Amino acid sequence: NTWASRNSSSSSLSPSLPLPSLFPRLQAILESSPISYSASIAHSLLQQLSAAGFVNDNDITQFARGFIDREEELSRIFIHDFRWIPLDAHRARVGIIALLVREEEELFYGGGQIIMK
Repeated sequence: NTWASRNSSSSSLSPSLPLPSLFPRLQAILESSPISYSASIAHSLLQQLSAAGFVNDNDITQFARGFIDREEELSRIFIHDFRWIPLDAHRARVGIIALLVREEEELFYGGGQIIMK
């Protein structure tokens, strides 16, 4: 496995330095109230998203945007298409939907000022 050998050799150069998250906004949502998953659960979910091919917060939100009104369908996709265990799929869905809701609120309220649509 070329990818694994490259990453294992590069990680041995600086094992104490964690790599920055590719999903910083989703990670913050997963680890903060009201969701408050442990760092290890959040990390596992983010690793699974990355392994599934998602590259960053924007990539996952663009994928999930069509499911904001059909949250359970998003879980089913992770379970059936990506072969996730159901608990992880539902945990990821909770965080992803919370991220979408937060982004919509930020767009609507525009940093404190209400923007009329």
